[in-house]
Amino acid sequence: ERPRGNEIPERHLLTRDVSVLGSGAGADVPLPAPAAERVAALVRGWRGFSLVGLAPNGIKRNGALVPFRVELAADDELVFEATRFRLRVGHPETA
Repeated sequence: ERPRGNEIPERHLLTRDVSVLGSGAGADVPLPAPAAERVAALVRGWRGFSLVGLAPNGIKRNGALVPFRVELAADDELVFEATRFRLRVGHPETA
């Protein structure tokens, strides 16, 4: 989910094993310009989610730069340039 001031955070449901974050038309999680077309990939595996950096710009996880690949945990904060996300793990609510 992406916090948006005092508003309810924007949510992005990850339904694939690999989800691309970026400003490109094919991105699963869109980022605003001037982000690269493909900034990072979120990869779902047996041990949970991993983040793989695809662009040279700094990606931060909980305030620390991500070298290339890092395993993620619930409630990790991810920062891509000026865009912040909080990783929530679980099942989506059903109506």
